[in-house]
Amino acid sequence: MYYFFVCVSIFQLIELWGIILKKIQILLFFILAFSSFNISANCATENKPRWPLDIEISQSSSFAEFRGMRFHAGLDIRTKQTNGFPVYAIEDGFISRASVQFTGYGFGLYIDHPKLGVRVVYGHLKCFNGPIKDYIDSKLKAKGSRHGVTEFFKADKFPVKKGQLVAYSGESGAGPSHLHFEMRNFQDEPIAPCKYGYRPKDNIFPNIYGFYVEPMEYGAVIDGSFLGKKYSLIKDKKKPKELYSLSASPVVWGKVGFQLGIADTSGIGHKYGVENISLTLNGRKLLQRDFYQFSYDNTRQCPWVYDYFKSNMTGTGFVVNLFKMPYETLPFSKDYVAWSGVVNANTLPGYTASVEVLATDYGLNKVKVYGEIKKSNYDFARPLMQKEFSKYVFSEKTTNLFETIVVCKNNDYSKKVATNDDLIIKSGCVEVKDSLNRKHLVPCLYNTQKMELAFRNEQCWTGGAWLEGNQVLSKSFFVDSKGGKISENDIEVEFKKNSLHFPLLVDVINVNNNPSDGGNKRDGFLKAYSAIWQFTPDNIVFDTEVVVRIKPRAYKGDFKKLGVYNVNNNGIYSHNGEEIENGRLKFSTRKGGRYIVLEDLIPPSFTYARHFTHYQLGNVYAFKCSDLGEGVAWLSGKATINGIKVETYADSDHKEIYVLIPSNIKLPHKVNLTAQDNAGNSGSINVTIAK
Repeated sequence: MYYFFVCVSIFQLIELWGIILKKIQILLFFILAFSSFNISANCATENKPRWPLDIEISQSSSFAEFRGMRFHAGLDIRTKQTNGFPVYAIEDGFISRASVQFTGYGFGLYIDHPKLGVRVVYGHLKCFNGPIKDYIDSKLKAKGSRHGVTEFFKADKFPVKKGQLVAYSGESGAGPSHLHFEMRNFQDEPIAPCKYGYRPKDNIFPNIYGFYVEPMEYGAVIDGSFLGKKYSLIKDKKKPKELYSLSASPVVWGKVGFQLGIADTSGIGHKYGVENISLTLNGRKLLQRDFYQFSYDNTRQCPWVYDYFKSNMTGTGFVVNLFKMPYETLPFSKDYVAWSGVVNANTLPGYTASVEVLATDYGLNKVKVYGEIKKSNYDFARPLMQKEFSKYVFSEKTTNLFETIVVCKNNDYSKKVATNDDLIIKSGCVEVKDSLNRKHLVPCLYNTQKMELAFRNEQCWTGGAWLEGNQVLSKSFFVDSKGGKISENDIEVEFKKNSLHFPLLVDVINVNNNPSDGGNKRDGFLKAYSAIWQFTPDNIVFDTEVVVRIKPRAYKGDFKKLGVYNVNNNGIYSHNGEEIENGRLKFSTRKGGRYIVLEDLIPPSFTYARHFTHYQLGNVYAFKCSDLGEGVAWLSGKATINGIKVETYADSDHKEIYVLIPSNIKLPHKVNLTAQDNAGNSGSINVTIAK
């Protein structure tokens, strides 16, 4: 019996030991699996490209951001208003190009990364590092210049490893201090860095500034007008950062398009774009824009994505077009056909439709705008009594891609406060006559205060139009995709073939035949040698550059002293730029405006600013420069110290010219600086430096 219990106890111990061993095996399995998971995770992290800087990443602008007539091609990373932060290679690769230019990217470095399939561009560097620095320095020395070198390299010339120090951040070419970080494919097409995992920490939601409805066909109506309209937004009480609703429901007729004013601040006031934005109507997505890639060949299509004029206004953000024009070839909406996003209110199944816009920034913060549009009915086939419009006189004119809209005011209307009856909009058609006395019926919207007429942009209206004896449309020029030249006294405007996709009625008008000279009593005056010419429409971006030529009147001086100046709405002049061609001043533009020719005989002025150590030039004297006319020619400076010629350089972004101080010059000494403006006028300054 004793032996029986002993045997049973031994078997129990063996069984218990087996259970313990099994649990140990299971525990070891999970430990190894967890360790393996961590190793895999670490390997995945190690395989990711690194940031080019080791400081906190803070953006001042982003990929595909609105830059007027073009898109921004990369990220601008702040460098704490300081130069000299180490810049590292994000992955193994080789330097394929290095460039040193006075403007643009300044010191620019291009590194190809075959493993990633991308080319990375670093711009505005202080200097390069390592063998590439020695190579470029020798090229600049041989050239005898501080800029003007661009070199291309094969893979075996300057290989780099991931994390290798390749340069230092700076502000060359354009300031303030920052690093331009750009990714491209090997066809040099910019790619959004977010596609490779570059997403800086971002807890700030995009801000919505306004919702716009624009006509997208002849005779479309928005809230009782042929003109487009902006609608304000209401922030949601529970989610004010994420949700917005329309403050009112647009009432529309015909085809319309929507626009959204949006900006994504980095927290320091600078605004930049979003990653994607979509438009949905009644639950069906009409258009989505994904800002991931474009080519430099089609960056000129920026005005088809962003409304150029609204986006340049204060307090609008970037106004994104939520419709695709038929000539847009950008890949942002490659899966959508022409006219996607355009809504035909007349074909809506009901009298209301829900609208939703969803936008996501590069930090993956989402915002939504929602609301309704309502359908209305207008009868433009109904003839109106002509006599009641005899007291309506021309007030203003606006042109869009589909029509020219004339607003006329009722001279007999004298009420200070309009009643509801006064505001009711009626519709119909009226008979107008062209310059050849031919009769035409045009759509009309009116109330007791004003009247709107819509004219197709057609050849028949070039001589003007009359309603009940009152001229309601002035003389103009007709231009279509064939192009053509417009001549009016001393000005000529040339539309080349395919400058326009839609025909336009164009005006070239002398709005002031005796304009004032430019300048002021303190700085002097630039004499006017032309009228102020107004070229319209000035609210449309042309597809290609239009050439404008202005002949100065009664001028017998040096044509190099003449310049073309823009005239803003307040009558202030600013230099536009020009070329001299057969006794005329020529320039190109993609939009209309007001222009004048001025003579610049005033030299640039200089003031001594400071003595400091420049990060590239060494010890320098800095002189502030200003010029009333065409601007300072920054690299025209010449200087002496105690009569000995010394080198000068410039920082065009800071508006300074630098005089380099030789090490063997002793104090006190006299410094003389001479430089020219772009009109060829020379200015100079003499200062004595005692300490």
